[in-house]
Amino acid sequence: MNNLRLFFVYLLILTSGTALAEDTDLSSELLINNLNNYFQAYYSQITKEGIINPRAEVLEDIKEIAFNYTKIDHKLLSHVGSPDELSTIFDDYLRDYGKSIVLFTVGDSEIVNCWLGNLIEEKVETKNVWNREIQYTLRVLGELAIQDFTYFSSGGKDALDAGARSGFIYYNLDAYRSHVASIWDFFAQKDKKKRRYDPSKSNRLRKKLYDKTWLNLYTDCIKDSPNLEEAKKRFIDKAVIALKENSLYHEAGHIFADRYLKLNDEVKEETLAFLSELRYGPLPYESLEAIIAASYKSSMNTYNLAGRYLTAGFISYIKNEQKNGNPDYKEINVQGKNQIEKINNLYKLSEAEIRAISEYIYEQKRN
Repeated sequence: MNNLRLFFVYLLILTSGTALAEDTDLSSELLINNLNNYFQAYYSQITKEGIINPRAEVLEDIKEIAFNYTKIDHKLLSHVGSPDELSTIFDDYLRDYGKSIVLFTVGDSEIVNCWLGNLIEEKVETKNVWNREIQYTLRVLGELAIQDFTYFSSGGKDALDAGARSGFIYYNLDAYRSHVASIWDFFAQKDKKKRRYDPSKSNRLRKKLYDKTWLNLYTDCIKDSPNLEEAKKRFIDKAVIALKENSLYHEAGHIFADRYLKLNDEVKEETLAFLSELRYGPLPYESLEAIIAASYKSSMNTYNLAGRYLTAGFISYIKNEQKNGNPDYKEINVQGKNQIEKINNLYKLSEAEIRAISEYIYEQKRN
């Protein structure tokens, strides 16, 4: 028996004397606290010992917590075999307390992630991608009591921000606010003359794309605010709204792929989601930065391969246009000894050009 199983048995014994007479705020609190304790131990075991318990075993553990701390029907739980199904059952219970939960895996990873927090917003929306109207239910979670494994393993420096599951798009408000705060810090902590760019050329490109996406908003918030505190608040509020809209096109791309293409290939699906974001989202430079980051910084193989495929696709398109004498691409140098040198001038693309290249790559993939 591994350490997580020992901890889990101990946890159930320790709290088994707590009676669950009825569904009250106390029962929901007990459920959340025990789920939190479980995921803290589960994530810790992965980071410290490198042990990833089988997904089915983790789901059985979570069901056992439900048996002890909720009045959810045991027969209903006994037939559950996936994180999606278990999320739905838990979510129906927690919604009475203004909470929401999503259990999920990423790519081909066996790690079960959990978001559990306040249900900030829920509504049905539609996005048009690739000539299809994609309807989905948006759920925004905030003030998370339980975060994903990325958040835990990075010490809170990083976190997953959005995901699509079975016609739902889940949005982690905490992750976006943290990400936007780091963008503010990038501009606020160092003025232009003193800013030290990472010597890695891929990171220099990413900083230039940051400038093209966010610098105007940053300077406008500074100019229009009475003090820095108010300026930061305005920047975060406005940037979160923009990022949310941008990411929704990415997740709508996942739903489009699931409903209409049945790719059965996680890299191809992730590539399509990135293309949807690039083609239709309001922040193409931010999306291009995300692809560069996925290519060279992501530890997730699916993101990494999708990012590399797309950067290669951008370079190939530009080279072909230059070969054909298109003057619009004359000043964008994509020559170099390696891929990082070749992408160093992609920030010179216009928003319209980014969208056009993305649509071209999509059409090429279809054919």
